Parts: sequence; structure tokens; C-alpha cells
Amino acid sequence: MNFSENSKGRLIGLGLFLVYFIQALLPWKSQQLIEIQSGESYRLWTGLLLFMVILSQWVLTYARFVLEKDGDSIKYYVRLHKLVGIYSPVIYFIHSADPGYGLLMFLTIVFFLNHLIGVAYGKSPFWVWVFPVWIILHVFLAVTLLSASVYHIYVVFAYKGFG
Repeated sequence: MNFSENSKGRLIGLGLFLVYFIQALLPWKSQQLIEIQSGESYRLWTGLLLFMVILSQWVLTYARFVLEKDGDSIKYYVRLHKLVGIYSPVIYFIHSADPGYGLLMFLTIVFFLNHLIGVAYGKSPFWVWVFPVWIILHVFLAVTLLSASVYHIYVVFAYKGFG
């Protein structure tokens, strides 16, 4: 499945983006979901999964700059990057359905803004023209997300420990 050439991946990614924010804005909250997500062990394991998803997105950068892949040899990594990026809101929702406040709200905004930018990018002349700005913003948000995630993990373990 090649998500870069068709709009199916974009629609799925945009749909998952909208579903997360609609459920966060509406007063509906499943008590069972809240109870599950408040468990220390659950948060630890789903947080680890979410962090692994965020780290896995850096495989493309590793392949491009360390392994020096380009042209046809980078296409596999680009497809994998897009596929993981499209479905990443599901993992975010599994970890936390509530955007929270403070650092958690910041993480949610950066995560979903970067997701939305990635989903919106296309092959049209407009996107080719705006590529330098788009890629700088996408990478800046990715670095910010990774840094804030590491800080979030530090704060969780420094103040709460393993439970």
C-alpha cells in the first residue's frame, strides 16, 4: 500500500486526527476508559509503546543521514514513516484520551500538529514549492516532540516512580 501516491492515507490520518479532537472536546468520557488509563502499569506500558512509535519515526532520518540512503533505496523507509505516522493517533489515544493541561497539553498539540502537517503534505505544485518551509517545520516539531517526551518521562519517573 503506497500512501504517498494516493489520498487514502491522508484521509485515514485526517480522520484519526478529527476523531481524537472531537472526543476530547465533547463532554463524553467513558468512565471505564478513564479507569483503565489511570492505572500506573497501563500508563507505563502504553507510554513506552507511544515513545517507541515516536522514536521509530526517526528511522527515516537515520536511514537518510547515517546509512546515506537516497533515491529508490529510501522509499521503503519513507513508506514506513508515513504508515506509522498515519496510525500514530490510535496509539496516542490508547495512552491518553484526555489532552490534559500544561506539559501534557503541549505534548498533545505538538504531536497532533506534526501529525496534521505530515498528513497534509502532498505532491502538488503547491507542496513542492512550499517544501523547504514544510520540512523545516515538520522536523522542528519532531525534535520538540522528542525532547518534550523525554522531559515528560523524566518528570513521571522523578515524581511518581513506578507506582
